[in-house]
Amino acid sequence: MKLFYSEQMKNFIKYLFPIYFSLLAVRSFSQTNLVPNPSFEDTVHCPNNAGQINYATFWINPTMASPDYMNICNTGMFGVPSNYAGTQNVHTGNAYALIATYGSVAFTSNSYREYIQVPLTSLLIQGEIYCVEFYVSLANGQYTEYAVNNIGAYFSPLAVSSTNYDPLPYVPQIVNPSSNPLTNIGVWTKVSGMFIAQGGEHYLTIGNFNNNAASDTVFIKPTSASDKSSGYYIDDVSVIACASGINELSTENEITIFPNPATNMLNIAIHSLQGQTGTIAIFDLTGKLVITYHLDGSTDINQVSTASLSSGLYIYKINVNDATVKNGKLSIIR
Repeated sequence: MKLFYSEQMKNFIKYLFPIYFSLLAVRSFSQTNLVPNPSFEDTVHCPNNAGQINYATFWINPTMASPDYMNICNTGMFGVPSNYAGTQNVHTGNAYALIATYGSVAFTSNSYREYIQVPLTSLLIQGEIYCVEFYVSLANGQYTEYAVNNIGAYFSPLAVSSTNYDPLPYVPQIVNPSSNPLTNIGVWTKVSGMFIAQGGEHYLTIGNFNNNAASDTVFIKPTSASDKSSGYYIDDVSVIACASGINELSTENEITIFPNPATNMLNIAIHSLQGQTGTIAIFDLTGKLVITYHLDGSTDINQVSTASLSSGLYIYKINVNDATVKNGKLSIIR
């Protein structure tokens, strides 16, 4: 739905934009990855046995389980691209991690889980939006019987740990949605999402935080192995502060949304979108896309219905010509 204004009103809005943005303190963030050693390249030792994720600099094993480290420097069971779990080329570089995300093993009757953990290079800032992504590929070795869709990422102020093999009892801020099945073998699939930091988060932990019964699984193949699990290679982990302001926009293309908080309708004002293609996407805090709207360049004000959204916080992303020009928080009240 478009909202049409008189030429006088349009000119008034255009006049207000430079004043509005000169008064608005917009803090832009660099696209610095807060994950050290994100593709597991830096090593303290070439892996030569199971459970040696700590041989990748900065990475930690938080439980009694044994997440693996695969590196091209090993020419046997823990090498790249071939290893005991299957064959997988790296997404980038010459190394990756391997974790079990589902199943049980002979020495425990509970849901067996492996996780990898890393300290971020800086604490997350309260109220800021962070974009998270990493790549996974299902390892089609002798132990893999199921694919698991709900791999997630949990952020915490302190390192988390346990003295057993069970799922960690935390709710991850980022969870892969069922609409993005993680069934690809030999192909990397991106897991991604956005969330608003509580502030002070310092550690990132990746894995499946659900028990077997609550896991979203897809049967792949039968296996005769006594230790059945679902293994995933992981590579290229990133956490960046999403741009919360205007990124390299001229004053002719400055954007604002109002009202915020909103109820049933959201206005998107763009000074000039003539000849350009624009969209606004709204996500919930799990990173799930809930609304997409194509912006009409023939009018300065576009309206988006938010009547279908429940009360709470959301994240919006505005693209112009396929480039993200603005991200921010949107509050919906009823």
